Amino acid sequence: MKDLKVSYQRNLKSNQLIFEPGESFLLELKSKYAFELGMIEHNNIKNFLKPFIKRLNSKIEICYDISSLQPVSRIFEVKTLNAEEIKSFIIEIITATKSLEEFLLEASSIVLDPEYIFSDLDLKRFLFLYIPRNEDNKEEMKLLLENILNNINKEDKDCLITVYGMLKECQKRDFTINDLEGILDSNIKKADKEQVTFEEIIPENVEEKERNKTKFNIFGGIFKNQKVKSQDEESEFLEKVFEGYESNVNAAYINEDKASFTVPDEEIGSTVLLTDIKIKSSGRFLRTVNGKEDIELSYLPFIIGKQERVCDYVLDTDGVSRMHLKFFEKDNEIYARDLNSRNGTYVNGRKLENEENIRLHNGDSVNICGISYILEI
Repeated sequence: MKDLKVSYQRNLKSNQLIFEPGESFLLELKSKYAFELGMIEHNNIKNFLKPFIKRLNSKIEICYDISSLQPVSRIFEVKTLNAEEIKSFIIEIITATKSLEEFLLEASSIVLDPEYIFSDLDLKRFLFLYIPRNEDNKEEMKLLLENILNNINKEDKDCLITVYGMLKECQKRDFTINDLEGILDSNIKKADKEQVTFEEIIPENVEEKERNKTKFNIFGGIFKNQKVKSQDEESEFLEKVFEGYESNVNAAYINEDKASFTVPDEEIGSTVLLTDIKIKSSGRFLRTVNGKEDIELSYLPFIIGKQERVCDYVLDTDGVSRMHLKFFEKDNEIYARDLNSRNGTYVNGRKLENEENIRLHNGDSVNICGISYILEI
């Protein structure tokens, strides 16, 4: 979003996301968008976070309470979406769009950047922001769908069909968010109607990568009335869907017909006992001072929190947020980031600001809700 300074602030009772408009945009908010600003400030709009607007002298700050919420961009990092979750998410976007009609607000001003769409970790509800502005959210929608495409199960055909169909729709010149409503079910129904299996079309001697391209051609036919896509579009989509795929990899695989494991001959060698394999330590530890155990940061990024199956280490202590603290690497240095936690994180005795990144060094102290650690790297 242009001409907006973004910051985070932790108060005693809440965590806030704050937008501060630049000088030129500030003038537009006070004149051109005064109606829209007043509507979101004084009304409770379904599916939207209600802003608290601070006016100090000539400045304006648009503040949102994001306590106990996480941006969907972060959820995408730790969770693979299935078809039903994607469908639910898109329905929430459409519902939010329709909620604006009662208040005479433009759907093009819904913020669709995944960094500023908020949810709980269970994806049971989504909350959006409305920022009146000149630019529309068409490009944001496209980037959001591409983000989803990169975080879905690549073997889930229904997911691929649904997301790719929506992605192609939003590239049309006259696209509106409501156009997605008809795609949610139609793509899957078309796929079922075709009753085409990959094995019926692909010869047995075709290499694996060619198989994947043929799969894409089937999808392309579904999307455009059996018309094959251009090679450029096909390659671009194939690169997204099968990112990291390599054909003819020498590895053990399951022979489904025989229900047994098969290993290529060239891979057969001397026997290695699993007990002889030593896992190399990362050398990064949070050494406990008053906790129960040390925490090895065995890989990066590494998330500490209370939510099982999401966090890399579950710290089940009073006051710890479901996603509390993240360790990550940047330019070969280790950093920590507070993840919108309610009670915060202390590094060397200083409480981190919400969403603040801090560079860490060997011997730094880290305190999470009264549990103290010394970083060893």
